Amino acid sequence: MQVLNGRNRLGELRNHIIFYAVPLIVVGLALVLSKIFAFDIKLFVGVALVFTAMTRYNKKTQQALAVFLQKHAKIYLMFTGLVHGLSNMGGGFLTILATAIYSDKESMRANIAFGYMLFALSQIIVLLLLHREAFGWHCFGLAALALLTYRTVGSLIYVKSSQSVYQHLITMFMAAYGMVLIGQKIFN
Repeated sequence: MQVLNGRNRLGELRNHIIFYAVPLIVVGLALVLSKIFAFDIKLFVGVALVFTAMTRYNKKTQQALAVFLQKHAKIYLMFTGLVHGLSNMGGGFLTILATAIYSDKESMRANIAFGYMLFALSQIIVLLLLHREAFGWHCFGLAALALLTYRTVGSLIYVKSSQSVYQHLITMFMAAYGMVLIGQKIFN
């Protein structure tokens, strides 16, 4: 729904995700499914997300990070794709990049949603080819729940939030997600 609503806000990031991130998602997931890769990267992803959230509160550091990510977007997307393929945790890195490239919430949201959609579709295709038993009827129920949540809560919060509130919510999401990942690694 977010991709359809924001399709006119998709930018250059769209093609970069297709050509640089998606192939490495496929490679990473294939490595995991074939049991070649079994390293838990939650701590790394968690620390990176918390660090990035902290940098978003310092304008100078945020600008330096944005310049770096824009300059190295293709390599960063390859890294993001591999992380997502190996761990299903590349979405936070995609969010970091989209917020560095785009300054308005409509473009951020549309490009992040497009990236998440491609991330999920590439994983679904790999799973259908290599691990079909991962799918069941519960998948349709979860998809319906996600749609219902978006239509009721998600779109309402989005419409009611200003640009600065939206930026703050993204920062809080990054920090919270990072802390959850760190906590899982420490307490498990």
